[in-house]
Amino acid sequence: MRFKNLLVRVITFLPLVLLAYGLANVTYNIYKIRRIDYDGIYSELNDYLESDRGELSLKPDNDKIQIEYNYRIQDGPYKPRRIEVDFAPSPDDYVIYVYGSSPVVSRLLFSSEKSLFPFLLQSRLNLDKKGTIDVYNFGVESFDSFDLEKLIKATVKFRKPDLMIYYEGHMDYEAAYLTGIKREFYFLRGNFFRYLFGVASFKKEKAGSLEKIAEIGDWIIRSTVEPNLLNFLQKFGLVSIPPDPFTGYNRLIERYYERNIKEIIGFCGQQDLPVIFVTPIANLKVKPFGVYGITQKYYLLGLKERDYRKTITYLNKARDSEIFTCDLRAKSGLNDFLRGLDSEDVYVLDLETRLMDEKFGFDYEYFYDIGHMKPGLHRIIAAYLSDFIEEHIEF
Repeated sequence: MRFKNLLVRVITFLPLVLLAYGLANVTYNIYKIRRIDYDGIYSELNDYLESDRGELSLKPDNDKIQIEYNYRIQDGPYKPRRIEVDFAPSPDDYVIYVYGSSPVVSRLLFSSEKSLFPFLLQSRLNLDKKGTIDVYNFGVESFDSFDLEKLIKATVKFRKPDLMIYYEGHMDYEAAYLTGIKREFYFLRGNFFRYLFGVASFKKEKAGSLEKIAEIGDWIIRSTVEPNLLNFLQKFGLVSIPPDPFTGYNRLIERYYERNIKEIIGFCGQQDLPVIFVTPIANLKVKPFGVYGITQKYYLLGLKERDYRKTITYLNKARDSEIFTCDLRAKSGLNDFLRGLDSEDVYVLDLETRLMDEKFGFDYEYFYDIGHMKPGLHRIIAAYLSDFIEEHIEF
């Protein structure tokens, strides 16, 4: 009987305890956000972007390349990451390497890599050629320009290709924001469910499916709970977030992106290796989160507008001002920089502008989410690249 009474009390008071905890947590974080040191964030972000965040090694393994990347965030421990790429070019083959982040390699669970634009490009280029053209996909999820610079140098030194294609820009913002900016505004810990379940202390082989559940839970918090809560608090005046510091953060991120890209171009020049840069694109219909009175305004104007050019202008402004969206998109400053790179042996396929000229729908018809592309868009990019290569590159 006592146990039953105790159980009833626990069931009765537990929701109240959780509610009290939630209110206390929100109150504390409102206090914390109001006192954020924006200059301190800039300094920490600069330290992060300046740091050497990884060590990459490469070794052949029969018809494959084994790539190991030991990376770390700030002063944390190095974490190993292993990537395997099928690799068996013949000496007479014309070889193309494609580099990028998740949009280049991510696909649905049961779909084939044959649905991705590197494979589709290979198929198109081989239609009318007497020789063999091999396209190797060196895209790696979560790699930004810093990581890709290391990967490019290692793979090109291992076996120089005849042409290189680079498609990446989103991750430079997302990695920097997630590491040095967003966590200052989070109401829950960035890995809340991992700590809640104790997964962080488990050995990987013992964590099993629990670790995957924790990752999904943390992703839901980052993508939905945190940004919507910040929007709500801004809307009702409980939190005020100034836009100016984030303009400085974005410019800092772009400055380091430009440094990394120029380093890649210099290296390719030394190797006498032509390179094609592609301006990255994203789903502009995904709801962005940032300074509520700015980001939300442009987003709603874009959705209401009927003129295509004005719609894209508003949605781009919303994208450029986003801060708390789960996966950030490459901003206008980055693509403007890429457009200015065109020079000898450095080519730019301005995918974004070409699609805008064709009144392309940057929406869920072509994207699964914010940046992962559906097969139809992969086919479009492969066709554009094939035509671009035929026009500008001598085989």
